[in-house]
Amino acid sequence: MGNLTTEAQQELVRQIGLNGNGELQRRVPRFICGTSRELEPEVRAGKFRENLYYGISGVCLRLPPLRQRKEDIPVLRDWFLSVAARDLAEPYRCLVRRPKTSFWNITGRETFGS
Repeated sequence: MGNLTTEAQQELVRQIGLNGNGELQRRVPRFICGTSRELEPEVRAGKFRENLYYGISGVCLRLPPLRQRKEDIPVLRDWFLSVAARDLAEPYRCLVRRPKTSFWNITGRETFGS
């Protein structure tokens, strides 16, 4: 979301149906947006449309980067591997080539055998 061009922001405002105050005119869309940038300073600097920012910022979840939440990595790894195992109809153990302790140092390609 933070990397949208001015033109893309303008078109999104038009498509969503926001008026100049950030209020919805006719539609009630629900969507999830994500960005690694802080949008409030971008709005103040005029780099991000204020009406779009207030139109999409109803509920904001601010999460630190994964590198600061290393305890989440095993949980996420297990979830992604279980989904891959289900989708590929393969046992979970067939998808893991190395012990869990070395997961942080290997790539997704090595993990999933692609």
